[in-house]
Amino acid sequence: MKHLIDEHFLDKIGAKYTYVKSIPIKEIDIKTSIENPARMYRKLNKQRAEQYAYEMIGGDEFPAIVLLNHEAPHDGMKWIIATGVHRTDARIQAGITETDAYLVTEPDAYRREVIIRMLNITVGEGMNMEEIFAHLLWLNEHHGTALAVLAKEWNVKLGTLTNAAAEQRARFLARRTGYNFEQAKVGSTSIIYLGGIHSDPVFDKAVEFVCTYPGIRVDEVKDMTGEIRKSREESAQLAIVEKFKEAADKRLAKGRSIKASNRPSKITKIARWLKTLSNQLDCPMKDLHVASYDDMQTLLYIIENASEAIKRLRGEAERVQRMSQPPSQAQPDLRKGGTRPDTRPEARP
Repeated sequence: MKHLIDEHFLDKIGAKYTYVKSIPIKEIDIKTSIENPARMYRKLNKQRAEQYAYEMIGGDEFPAIVLLNHEAPHDGMKWIIATGVHRTDARIQAGITETDAYLVTEPDAYRREVIIRMLNITVGEGMNMEEIFAHLLWLNEHHGTALAVLAKEWNVKLGTLTNAAAEQRARFLARRTGYNFEQAKVGSTSIIYLGGIHSDPVFDKAVEFVCTYPGIRVDEVKDMTGEIRKSREESAQLAIVEKFKEAADKRLAKGRSIKASNRPSKITKIARWLKTLSNQLDCPMKDLHVASYDDMQTLLYIIENASEAIKRLRGEAERVQRMSQPPSQAQPDLRKGGTRPDTRPEARP
């Protein structure tokens, strides 16, 4: 069955092709086709092909596959599949020996790559944006095609493609130096900013900083890389990274100091426990269900020890309170029969 979308694409790029109703599958190099470069992350999905096979046996029609002339024909195999690996495998599973196809003759290596990669967007399982960007960056690296040209051909935003290129470069260079952005929990935005650093020593130092210092924010990475881009001297760029490291050191030291000062002391914890105990006891005894406790003897032992400890704590708290008050404000312990001192001035004789 003819496929107008594929025909439109082939016409648009000026490809030379012919539609044939039947071509022997034995003339197709299946092994090479399964390694289709359009499938960078996924190869043949056997379950999908099996489903296609059932549908073909049931009489369903499928679009014609697109075949590209084999660069090195051998053993009677003249074609490789530009798009349609799953449909071809399904025909083999269904016992079908022939297929209709568009036969494309293209000698230019770059155009062959584009045909194979772009056709898989229009039909079949398709590609996600991650795969599309991977293809564009591969074409940029191996064929030197400008990102602006690729963005226009593939109808993607140049800025997004440029960011993808920066991120890919940063990930590659970071792996080379032994750093893992995922393990260090560095986000994509920060990685893109780092990818804009062109000096390898500066990049290595910046990645070390971002990956080893906890809590580095995106805005910090943005400010650091922005200052680096404005500076022309590598020594000055390294000094910028060092400056941000020193600022992070001060922030971490301050954070540790605050954390240490806020760490509750033992008496603070005891006061909290006593408050909780008081809240629990501030209810009728019947609501405590004391009789339901299994080991009453142990409970009485714990209560006795706790009572003695609380008495000692009370005595210490009263002592500290007396010491902290001025002598004129010191209050006697009236519970023990003490009397308030006469603070009036003595009468003169």
